[in-house]
This record gives sequence, C-alpha cells and structure tokens, in this order.
Amino acid sequence: MTIKKILSLLLLCCLVALGCNSGNTKTYVCTGTVTLDGQPVENANVAFINFNLSSPATARTDATGTFTFQSEPGDFDVTIVKLTGHATAENPYAPSTNLLPEKYANMKTSGFKAKVETNASKNIYEFKLEKQP
Repeated sequence: MTIKKILSLLLLCCLVALGCNSGNTKTYVCTGTVTLDGQPVENANVAFINFNLSSPATARTDATGTFTFQSEPGDFDVTIVKLTGHATAENPYAPSTNLLPEKYANMKTSGFKAKVETNASKNIYEFKLEKQP
C-alpha cells in the first residue's frame, strides 16, 4: 500500500469514528467564575476535559471572571490558562505566556474537578486560584 492510500484510509477511519456520534448528544448549560487571590480573572480559558466524551468543553471568562458553555454530562478534569502573545502572519511561531500559575494549566496538577449533571441548576462552578508562594 502506498503512503497516500494509508493516509486516506486513516482519514476515512477518523471520519467514520467522528460520524458515529449521532449528533443527538444532549448538552447542558454550565456557568462559573474564576478568581485569582479573590480578584476576577478576565480572558482566562477554562477547559473541562473527559477523554471518554466527544470533545472537551471550553469557555473564556469575561471581565467579571464569569464563563458559560454547554457540555455533555460527566466527570471532568479542569484546566485554566490565561495566555498572552499570539501567532501572526509575520511570526506564526510567536510564543505565548501563561499569566496564571502553571499548576492550573495541567489537569493532573490543577486540583480542579467538575461534574456536569443533567440538572443545569447544579452546573455552577467556582474556581479560586491562588498565586504560588
């Protein structure tokens, strides 16, 4: 088999696997806040990660540190980052810097877990970040 055929077959398998999600997956509204030492964190990226579900749920906080998104129900590890710097046409590999303590960027060290339930009134989260000593 040629490389082109192998890659085409691999792509087809991925598309079939993605297509197995019938699109009927119910999602539920989730909302919450992110603070750092008691102050709201604006423009933080919040991710709820569960590798058994179709995709992670992500949101960005507003000026009050509030975020809202929709997610499938389940148990999640949570990561939170606030990145500065971004790629441009002139510099596509521009580095970005996380302005929050690094431990919150890793789902194994963030210390945050979340459960998304079918009862949306229970899907309210508060993530209190602290600067590391």
